[in-house]
Amino acid sequence: MSDETTLEEEIPLPLQMLMKSLEAHGVEVLRHNDWLLPFGQLPCVTADWLRRDHLMGTLAVVAHLEDEREVVEVFPGLGEEDGGAIAYAFESFSVGALHEMLAAIWNVRDEEDDEEGDDIAEPAEPELWHINGQDYELFEGPWQARGERLSCPELWDRLKSAIEALPLTADLHWFRVFVGGTAGAFTFEALKDSEPWVEGQELLRSLEWESGKKYGSIRNFLMLRKREAKDDATSATNTEHQEKSTLPH
Repeated sequence: MSDETTLEEEIPLPLQMLMKSLEAHGVEVLRHNDWLLPFGQLPCVTADWLRRDHLMGTLAVVAHLEDEREVVEVFPGLGEEDGGAIAYAFESFSVGALHEMLAAIWNVRDEEDDEEGDDIAEPAEPELWHINGQDYELFEGPWQARGERLSCPELWDRLKSAIEALPLTADLHWFRVFVGGTAGAFTFEALKDSEPWVEGQELLRSLEWESGKKYGSIRNFLMLRKREAKDDATSATNTEHQEKSTLPH
């Protein structure tokens, strides 16, 4: 058995998938126990799988920031075999939150083809939101929908207005909203910086939702980074904040 095979067997599958995904985006990582350090320094990130029952489990991806806060994104994985269920959940994470985390936390943004289809163009500049006297760059994931159609035409405008009214002060903030269910029996979830956001949940509950007779859900994750904090976003050569931060246990 090769050393490489032995190493992969020692690394939990979710962490293997995360490591390979980061490397595919050009991010070199160092491993410290169950944490990965992109570019060899903080912030660090990990992934963990928890089997809930014989049909499903949950994948938690956690980014540990330099100020000790943690970005926690959780995705369900469906399947009786862990391998397939973890892959299912990791695909949802890759679509819904990976690119936003890479860009906002580590300043890694995907290159895009230009309109001619041949050359590589610079990624578009993020949209700016003006909040509490500061400009924040928006890193928004796609709206992930499952099941039957579930929608609210005014959702985005109302959500943006609610966030812009908050007294945000940190260099980085993040939000997740989720709505799922059938007409008259919805579940609402709103998180700010990985903590329950009561005002956001009340907003979701107050809206008029268009839905079918069967179950449907929508989910969205976004991050906001203070404009002047861009140059301080983690890079391969910036080690200024390392003395202030420690690896999680």
